[in-house]
Amino acid sequence: MALGATTNEVARVNRTEWDGTRIVCRRDVNRNRVDLLSTEEQIEVAIRRAEAQQLLEIFPAGTHDNELVDDTFSIASNTALLGLREERQGYRVRLSGQTVGVILPTTARDGYSGDIRALVGIRQDGSVAGVRV
Repeated sequence: MALGATTNEVARVNRTEWDGTRIVCRRDVNRNRVDLLSTEEQIEVAIRRAEAQQLLEIFPAGTHDNELVDDTFSIASNTALLGLREERQGYRVRLSGQTVGVILPTTARDGYSGDIRALVGIRQDGSVAGVRV
């Protein structure tokens, strides 16, 4: 899979830069170069993309103007009401510099076959914006 690169660019890079791992490339049009992504970097990109998509399902693009996945804060384990077993990240939702909501991780510890982890979006007025399990 290539991120922003044409098929010919991928073929050319793969022939000349193979290092024994699966390689994809990302083209930086501003610098006119192709950067190779290791398997580990590919996984990190996929995880970040999935995380961002999950957050956008709770607070869609028109409801904020910040990058939700980058605007985080730490929540300690055993925080009252959240049921967290380990430290996790919360997300700030901002519009024009003002916090208009948060997305909090929660854990229901009494799931049938284990913990049930969810993200809960809460607007500034206290209403629930959405939940993702």
